[in-house]
Amino acid sequence: MTCPFSNPRNLFKDLAIARETQSIEYSEKLGGYAISRSRPTVPDFPPQVKQIFANKVPERGTLLAYDNPDHDRLRKSVALFFMPRRLERFEPLLRATAHDLIDGFVEKGCADIKSNFALPLPL
Repeated sequence: MTCPFSNPRNLFKDLAIARETQSIEYSEKLGGYAISRSRPTVPDFPPQVKQIFANKVPERGTLLAYDNPDHDRLRKSVALFFMPRRLERFEPLLRATAHDLIDGFVEKGCADIKSNFALPLPL
């Protein structure tokens, strides 16, 4: 099986089309649902759920929220920071943080990799 993200240009194009046509789509490749926009689904949430999500996720605050050509332009502006030689000085902190996060979900017995690892340690 090939990785569905091996060609991100197709991914961005597919997500752009999905945002225009529908907000939730089942992906055979991913074996799950992909939500491509929140506007149609958020109004259906009860008020207490809306409050939980209020101001938590910026509408276009991360690099992944942009499509090309904006994505490539912004990626180039930060690419030097993510070069291995630049990140070497952060390795002790990154490694310690990764170990702490993993220890936390080992103790718990389970983990949501996105919320318990990828979001707290986005590198």
